[in-house]
Amino acid sequence: MKNENRDQSSKSRNDNFFLGRSSQFLAINLKYNNNQQGLKKMTKKKIVILLILILVLVIAGAGFWYFPKLQEKSNLQKENAITQAVLDSLEDSLEFCEVIKSDFQKEKSSFWLICNNRPFFAEYINGEVKYELNGWGFLKQDLVIWQDLENCDFYNSEKIDNNYNLTFYCPRNFQNVTELKTKTYLFNVQTTKIEKIKEEKSLDVINNDIKSIYPFLSECEIKNYSLKSYEIPVLFINYACDEEEWFVMSQALLSIQPPILINSKLSNKERAKISFERAFDCKAENISSFQPNSIAINSLCKDREFSVSYVFSDILYASPTVKCEKLCMEVGKYFIFPPIKDTDEINLIKELKNVTPGIFYKVGDNIVVIASQNSYISMFWQKWEKFYE
Repeated sequence: MKNENRDQSSKSRNDNFFLGRSSQFLAINLKYNNNQQGLKKMTKKKIVILLILILVLVIAGAGFWYFPKLQEKSNLQKENAITQAVLDSLEDSLEFCEVIKSDFQKEKSSFWLICNNRPFFAEYINGEVKYELNGWGFLKQDLVIWQDLENCDFYNSEKIDNNYNLTFYCPRNFQNVTELKTKTYLFNVQTTKIEKIKEEKSLDVINNDIKSIYPFLSECEIKNYSLKSYEIPVLFINYACDEEEWFVMSQALLSIQPPILINSKLSNKERAKISFERAFDCKAENISSFQPNSIAINSLCKDREFSVSYVFSDILYASPTVKCEKLCMEVGKYFIFPPIKDTDEINLIKELKNVTPGIFYKVGDNIVVIASQNSYISMFWQKWEKFYE
């Protein structure tokens, strides 16, 4: 009996022990589960926060990248619009340009351009295109250069290795001077700087240009010359060639009239015939005279219907008329001054109605203006690119 009681007591203790251990285990397990659930909740929260942070960073990063790009695109569009406005405005003034350098600022934008084969400086201020001295205002940026050129004017521009040799004659109005001077400057396209190269007698430069147009004068010497200032400056030159004497005239150094023979022993008709054949290297076929001092020659010259009217008076004068559907440089080259070297590429760029001369062609890098009516051209000029309009 006692043994049974001991066994029961022992069994009861064992049961209590297991029950206690089970309760502790359940409590620990419950606590662990609660901790795990708490951890899971915190982990989810952190993940959500982390994802939000990543999203914020992505959006911020995209903003930092996108908005500057957007601003850059907007600025570029604005700059392009300003550039086009400048080019359009200059084209309206018959300046056909390309930009070589630009500087865009809040108050104004500055442009260096090459227009009609010479440098041009313009500014864009409050929606307006502004420039001085017909685009030559940049010469004033250097006081020494401007003091040297202030009383001069533009003569010619020659492109050399992407830069430009600019020639100026002085004084610009031909007044109170016995001798013209020519000053040559180099314009550097890359730096937009200009520096003086040389100075020489203008007559030497002009003489070489005249002889390149009329090779038959190459053996002649200048006998005398005179400078006159009318509405535009005019240069008169007499050439002596053995027993002959020739007269040449240039108006504003932009056009030239063909040489006219000066010889009192010959009739005006004979003088006109010799003048025509020597100057244009063509045969004078039809010669007529309406007045003793006015002779007209009509001929087929350079495969063109070509006529020249010669006037023998106090001032000798020759005026051409040539039938051309467009600019024909094979004849025009005898009237354009200074001479244009590259005449292979000729393109019509603008025609002004009811304006004489008013048809503009790009010949090489130069602009030639003509007066034409019913396909007959009566005037050839290089476009006016001088300081003062």
